[in-house]
Amino acid sequence: MKISTPSFQEASWIFDEIGQITLNQEIVRESFRRLEISEVLVREVIQNSLDARIPSENLRMLFSFNSVEKKQVKPFFETLYEHLEAEKFPAGGQVISEEIISEIRNSPTLNILCIEDLGTTGLDGDISSLESNYGAFWRGEGISSKEGTKGGRWGQGKTTFHMASKISTFWGLTRRYNDSREFVMGKALLSPHIIDGKKYVYHGLYTKKNTEPISDSTILHEFKKNMKCMRTASESGLSIIIPYPIEEINQVSIIKAALIHYFFPIIKKDLTIKIKNIDGTIRDINDITIFDIAESLDWSNTKWERQKKEDNLEILRFSKKCVELLDNNEIIELPDTAGTSVKITEESLNDVSNIGSLINDFNSGLTLGFKIPVIIISKDGIAHQSHFIIFIQKYLNQEMTKSDEHYIRSGISLPEEEKRLGGRPVRGILYA
Repeated sequence: MKISTPSFQEASWIFDEIGQITLNQEIVRESFRRLEISEVLVREVIQNSLDARIPSENLRMLFSFNSVEKKQVKPFFETLYEHLEAEKFPAGGQVISEEIISEIRNSPTLNILCIEDLGTTGLDGDISSLESNYGAFWRGEGISSKEGTKGGRWGQGKTTFHMASKISTFWGLTRRYNDSREFVMGKALLSPHIIDGKKYVYHGLYTKKNTEPISDSTILHEFKKNMKCMRTASESGLSIIIPYPIEEINQVSIIKAALIHYFFPIIKKDLTIKIKNIDGTIRDINDITIFDIAESLDWSNTKWERQKKEDNLEILRFSKKCVELLDNNEIIELPDTAGTSVKITEESLNDVSNIGSLINDFNSGLTLGFKIPVIIISKDGIAHQSHFIIFIQKYLNQEMTKSDEHYIRSGISLPEEEKRLGGRPVRGILYA
């Protein structure tokens, strides 16, 4: 691939000099320090892809680890190298460690992690507006264009892509559902630095010289081919390409994070995941394979580490029963009396006509689902009628010393949510 063509001369890494623009401090990593980087990456990227699903489409996620010839991707790195090797300003020291710089200089190949979603809208909106999905993704540090019930925040979530790369760099290639246009850009978050006496800000973009995204068909073709993107020409969505991924991110760590945070939409068939290892082996995670995968893994030092491995299978089996209740419309709807504050008491169940038989079903170990109406007040003060669903099952003749509770919002499990069921021998899911 020649880099002297007009197309490739139009694209380069651009870092503004300090003084040309206001240097905004990145609000980076505070939100994610309690999670391992693989968990952060999987949690954030899938959540935002779920939010961007095309109506009636299931989300398909592709994670592929690839080794590529450095010479094949040279045009996409060439103008970045001097910034990676620069000296920090004003602190001094190297922007990137000597160990990583040595790897970049001496290895003829580099590893790349490509993350792609299928069945989504891609990064839509005005490419020049900070208020659009596209603009907020590339130019808004800590800015999210999301509102309402959407669970992800591209403002902070995209920072995980930088954290996942040894050189704090990634590219994003999007094909948009609404207009079928394709764009690619890249972003690096380094440190303020100095080159030949010129001082540069910490962040740079791989873009046209006028900072517009790249839409040239020659560049797009070479990028997709050499970065080994798997998306077909007709499929909309977003592809994230992370060069030099850190060692902690691998096929097994991604599988574990996917199960911990997204077991419910997987069992509900809203989400499937394909993970291709660097040796070409592929693992498919879906509503069928998830059981065998969960049983085969060592869950030590994870949120799914339990006294008995069987407990992980039990929550998956319980989730399958919950999904069957949803699919069969067998959810019991409670009276609309809660208002904006929900407190379920014995008195609040008096109006349920078959409460006696439901109690017997519960004590017999059957899975029950309850739809709880609630009024939500939006930021503009307007009241909206909504609901959430509670699934619950009492476990009989088992050595359960405490409850097993899961809180799920917009598909994502919230393991940090406070537990409320104490030592009762029950499993429960709150689904909103």
